[in-house]
Amino acid sequence: MANGILIFGEVRGGHLKPITRELITAANQLSQAGGGPVSLALVGEGVDAALGEAKALPVSKVYTAKHALLAHYSSQGYAAALSEVVKASGANVVLFGATTEGRDLSARAAARCNAALFADCTELSLQNGALRVSVPSIPARCTPSSSRRRPSHLRPFVPTCSCPCPARALRKSPMSPYRSTTAWCAAT
Repeated sequence: MANGILIFGEVRGGHLKPITRELITAANQLSQAGGGPVSLALVGEGVDAALGEAKALPVSKVYTAKHALLAHYSSQGYAAALSEVVKASGANVVLFGATTEGRDLSARAAARCNAALFADCTELSLQNGALRVSVPSIPARCTPSSSRRRPSHLRPFVPTCSCPCPARALRKSPMSPYRSTTAWCAAT
């Protein structure tokens, strides 16, 4: 899995949101385990100030997608731009924060890239070149006494992507040291 890791950098008011730095920490851990170089993607019209911040972060490359039509967040527009960045970067793993924007965009970008998506992961690791993700058994919003738990959340679930191309994405949950995660794989 040497093609690398791409992080979607969320920008608010011209500055990187703190979740981006958390994702860089997680990406660097995957990189040290053989995941390849870490890159950052900035999408939107006003990413110039954030670009200055991004250059000071421990990433090997920063990709930008700027256009007047990206001045305001649109999941379809951002997904189209981000999917082109994913293709240009050749990244095998794409990480997103578990924010409203990250949750919305990761699903659309995964669909555009024909990739599998793993949401609300609490841990990521590489094993034998494949991305391994852990999903909590109880959703963070439910208390153990809640009657709204779904059967699929009653036992731990650890999907492993064993296809030729590794999985692609992440988010962060309150249960993990990073917050929450989402991941996807291109060979489905």
